[in-house]
Amino acid sequence: MTLKINVSYLDGNINDLSTGLERSGDAVGKWLQQQTTEEALAAIPTVFSICGRSHDVAARLALGELTDTDAAQQLAHKAVIESIREYVIRLLQHWDYPIDRAALGQWMQAVNEDTLTPADLARQVQALLPDAQQTADWLSNIQQIWQRQFGNVQFNTEQTNKEQLQTYFQWSPQAPGADVNFYAGTGADVLASHNSTLDQVLAEVIRQMLSDMNYLIGRLTGEMTGYALIQHCLREDEQGQHSEGWVRTSRGWLCHRITTHGNDREWQVISPTDINFASANSLLNTLLSATSSAPEAVESVVAATVKAIDPCVEFTITVNGTSSGERHA
Repeated sequence: MTLKINVSYLDGNINDLSTGLERSGDAVGKWLQQQTTEEALAAIPTVFSICGRSHDVAARLALGELTDTDAAQQLAHKAVIESIREYVIRLLQHWDYPIDRAALGQWMQAVNEDTLTPADLARQVQALLPDAQQTADWLSNIQQIWQRQFGNVQFNTEQTNKEQLQTYFQWSPQAPGADVNFYAGTGADVLASHNSTLDQVLAEVIRQMLSDMNYLIGRLTGEMTGYALIQHCLREDEQGQHSEGWVRTSRGWLCHRITTHGNDREWQVISPTDINFASANSLLNTLLSATSSAPEAVESVVAATVKAIDPCVEFTITVNGTSSGERHA
């Protein structure tokens, strides 16, 4: 699965931007609905290899398979460990997070073996994280790099864009409007709500990621309480009855929706990557259209924004209108 981003650059501005996914959530949902329930549940951890546990919980909620509260909580906590893992991997891969890679590899092996409790795994990864001073030094260094690269880049903040961006801000599964754009991760939240230069926005994304990761660790160790990590929602409209399983991941809310109409059943997968990148009205397009940039910096600006929003797949960027070629990340 690859995200392809095509950028049109004209007269010093990003003129237009389109995105496409080789395998969208819609395509996967159509495949799942052709399987029996048992076959679909067995396939989900493989089909969604990065966030398989979160998709498993969402699917089971939507199918009505998690009526036992203790079982639901146990699976939800495993999904939280998956989110913590994704935060750490993302920080390390994109921004060279100062964590012991060998020790992290051992921890990830323990996660895969699934023999320790989520609380024990949370305590283990907590012990691996850099201390406050190491974190501050690391963030200061990358902020200096970003300031040189992106200190003059500011997203278009015309009123029309502001109105579009509001649809991404702090939505929850219990609210109406599940078919519109909504909160899909820390990066989306920060990018949609902060009016500052790109270097400052990226630094805030990092701070929020660290805060969210520490919060999730605290939830598992018992030091924190707070918002729901999973939700089951029932809705009904002219399309039929919808049973939705929602799981809050490191990239935002993902959903499996089972719609029944008579004897027909439709399975839909709504992932954060689909929400943020799959349509012409995606958050990426809304943010970057009409953004000013030097020709040689266009790819870097787009790539930095993509990484901040965080697709769960590799991406390529093709820029038309400059001498730049294609970038793989």
